[in-house]
Amino acid sequence: MHPILLLSPDPATARGVATALAGRFPVHRVDTVAHARHALAGDPSLQAVVLALAPAPPRFVLGQVSSFAAGSGRPVIVVADRRTGPAVEELFAAGAAECLADDAPAAEVAARLAAIVRRARWSTARTAAPVTPAEGDDLVVGGLVLDTGTRTATVDHRPVHLSNREFDLLVHLARRPGEVVGRRELLDALWGGHGTCRVVNACVTRLRRRLEESAGAGGYLQAVFGVGVKLAAPLPRSRALTGSGTHRADPVPPAIPDQARRWPPSC
Repeated sequence: MHPILLLSPDPATARGVATALAGRFPVHRVDTVAHARHALAGDPSLQAVVLALAPAPPRFVLGQVSSFAAGSGRPVIVVADRRTGPAVEELFAAGAAECLADDAPAAEVAARLAAIVRRARWSTARTAAPVTPAEGDDLVVGGLVLDTGTRTATVDHRPVHLSNREFDLLVHLARRPGEVVGRRELLDALWGGHGTCRVVNACVTRLRRRLEESAGAGGYLQAVFGVGVKLAAPLPRSRALTGSGTHRADPVPPAIPDQARRWPPSC
């Protein structure tokens, strides 16, 4: 049996989740974020993180989902109040692997968590070999360098801190630079074919944000609406001087509305 970590400051909510998981998963319950981080650091056998943080403010919940998804190396499952908690799409964008209503039937909670844990273990086993080649095998796209031996990423010599899944996604794309890779292919390769393409969308969104925030490197990840995503070196902002010595800037493309940037919900 695979133990899971349950973070819930509310005793009644914690009892409800623990009861739903009884007989399926040993539950290590903590009531503070600090205790959760300590438990994850000290117990590598923990397979998943369940966050049941109601009635915390939505912004706090989203922050914790993002933090645990990036730093724990485990899938994060959120149990939330759909009426007062964050929107489901926000939770997925923050890095949640699954979102469950706090009034979901116990059998559904247990079944969904079992599927998430099974999926994570299968995906890790499948991707470990191809994503970890011989040390010193660097993948380079423009100023982006992925060291697959040490599993580190830099852009123009500045480090970019990535979760395991984010690094694996970049490696998958970097092996075919400039080529549009379908979201279904990414889902199959990195998530074992389970779930929906929303998890791919959320991971790409987080990756783009990390590249921009950590290294000021926007433009590497380019979404092709309805098809997939590609990794390519961003185009320079300006061309060289023309023969007459006049600086000629690249034309600025029109702004794209937020709605058009979103990928369709299905593959």
